[in-house]
Amino acid sequence: MLRIHSGKSLAATGTLALAVALAVTVYSGDTAAAQATSDAIKGDGQPFLIWTEGGSQDFQNALMDTYLKGFANDTGFVPVTDAFCCGTSNLQQQVDSGNVKWSVLQLASQAEFEAAKKAGLLAKLDPKVVPTNKLEPGTYDDHGFQAFLNSFVLGYLPASYPDASTAPQKFEDLFDTKSFPGKRCLFKYPEFAGLLEGALMADGVPPAKVYPIDINRAFAKLAQIKSDIVWYDSGSQATQLLANGTCKMAEILNGVAQSAHANGTEITIKWDHTVLVPAMMALPKNGPNQAAGQAFLGHMISNSQEGVNFLKHVAYPLPMKYEGVPEDVLKWAPLEKNLNGTIVEDWKWYADNIKEVTDKFNNFLVTGQ
Repeated sequence: MLRIHSGKSLAATGTLALAVALAVTVYSGDTAAAQATSDAIKGDGQPFLIWTEGGSQDFQNALMDTYLKGFANDTGFVPVTDAFCCGTSNLQQQVDSGNVKWSVLQLASQAEFEAAKKAGLLAKLDPKVVPTNKLEPGTYDDHGFQAFLNSFVLGYLPASYPDASTAPQKFEDLFDTKSFPGKRCLFKYPEFAGLLEGALMADGVPPAKVYPIDINRAFAKLAQIKSDIVWYDSGSQATQLLANGTCKMAEILNGVAQSAHANGTEITIKWDHTVLVPAMMALPKNGPNQAAGQAFLGHMISNSQEGVNFLKHVAYPLPMKYEGVPEDVLKWAPLEKNLNGTIVEDWKWYADNIKEVTDKFNNFLVTGQ
């Protein structure tokens, strides 16, 4: 089981201030060692396929412009991203057939990573090539490491709440239609978005006690606001629904809000009591170009400047210390003060209860109960 910086398992944590663990301070990485490893891997124009589970086009573009571009320059491989959502069934089929096409995996959640590891679908990392000890303690094991930390935050257009003193401040305000009337856009996949956690907090549950989730209580709270919910299933859709006035507020990925800002739609975001969800980097069992896969993961960890450049595109950091992140990028990233009061998703609870959550949610979409 992976463990976080505090020494508690991810499944055991509630509210957690990760400002120390993810501070923006000096970190140079072991660039020389990574360069030596990359120099020993020569792609000579071969394709190098990385699976990004559910990654948006902005996310894939950021990968291509930073980590993958640097790795390609060092090795001669031609990187290709292959977005696929969601689950590990496709990976299972490839491993079982002996025809794995991906060299590197980016899994959307730790629950899926643990399931893939338990099923024997992942290769072990080589610590001589992948310096996971450069990451924050407890964010990795011998099969993978946390990456691209992200959070669905409370977001709204400044024009919707011109008086900041009366604007919503906390994630659970999304579920308080009495204090903040109007439509709110919610993500249609509850296991990723903090949907149930937010509903419980709005119903009076302290952030530190949302796990284990009382499923019936959470859905009862959602039922109270069902007439004001607009469901969406992509980041671009969330931005559009806010911009055209369909919704007065939304739960929106921090990186999606950042991209909207870069493209001319200003969205105010609030971090308090949001749910932090790490993706996971891993290697498939018996994948092609296995040495290159190991080298790429080492490249990601060791090239901190590429990490900073990635944050400028999409503010999903690795669990490591950074140097030189501009202030106008920091406000979009789950780093430093933005993590005060953040809830770390209990992946184990979701792994154990995902069928009940999914069945209940699908029924709620139809019946409203």
